[in-house]
Amino acid sequence: MKLPLLLVLAVASLISCEGRHLTLAPHTDKEGTIHDEGAVPEHEKGTVDDDAFFFSDDEFGEGYEDPDDDTDADIDDAIVNDDDVVAPFWTQFSAGGYHACAMNKDGQLYCWGSSSDGQLGNGYYTGNDLKPVIPNYSESKFWRSVASGERHTCGIADDGELYCWGNSIYSQVGSARDYETQWPYPMENVNDWTSVSSGAYHSCAIRAGGMIYCWGDTQYRQGGFPDSSNGTIEFPAKFGKDEDWRFLSAGGEHTCAIKKNDDLYCWGREIAGQLGNGVVTDTFTSTPLMVGPDWKMVSTGWRHTCGIKNSGQLYCWGDN
Repeated sequence: MKLPLLLVLAVASLISCEGRHLTLAPHTDKEGTIHDEGAVPEHEKGTVDDDAFFFSDDEFGEGYEDPDDDTDADIDDAIVNDDDVVAPFWTQFSAGGYHACAMNKDGQLYCWGSSSDGQLGNGYYTGNDLKPVIPNYSESKFWRSVASGERHTCGIADDGELYCWGNSIYSQVGSARDYETQWPYPMENVNDWTSVSSGAYHSCAIRAGGMIYCWGDTQYRQGGFPDSSNGTIEFPAKFGKDEDWRFLSAGGEHTCAIKKNDDLYCWGREIAGQLGNGVVTDTFTSTPLMVGPDWKMVSTGWRHTCGIKNSGQLYCWGDN
């Protein structure tokens, strides 16, 4: 099996880039200074000492800059969020296509950026929110995780309930609706979700028993289903028979997941080699293809994938 390109970094962490992005990993020079290389995603974020930093494209205010200010649409240097906006003790964040969401240490959820499809969850379909807003109906909830997709968002509350909101053209918010949902929409009758990932137009999540469920766009088999009547899965459907999954990432046209034994698998579209099996022809599969053993985590982009092995080494493969 042809292995993905190995990139050894001085940074033992992975920046998650959900949605449609084209990204190359940074490299380090002899002095250890990190440089970015090639195209950057629409916006990237990082945390240092619980403060949130933002850099790169800021067209819709996803980096806190004024989206109506054309003098400097891009943020070239990392900037820290204003302490008077939200308490700076962030514990998790997720960058989507045109928006971003984050949770603070108290489990409160905030989103900002474009609200064109209701992806901020604050009841609006238009405009851009420069500073973080709390999604409707979530003020009294505490959140465990959040995942921002291309134009939709999903999150798991601390009671194990799963909510999604935003663009639903392919039912990626987990309902039969083919239009936007501007506030958190609950998945009914299930409260044991442990993790969720929002791709471009599909979503996947893991339940406490280690089962993966996917919904939304499945025309390239990124949801793990051989076929569907209209290329869409309207509600969460169980993926395969295995019940030993612990980590997953939904990308643009593919999905990758790691089992409890640390084996990494990918499925969906293969056009750029993003499945990691050495194939670059335009084919797609609903059968999980094993990339290799000993993986710690994985992150999928539009047509590329990056993952960290248990040794701390970072690998990336796919569209370059």
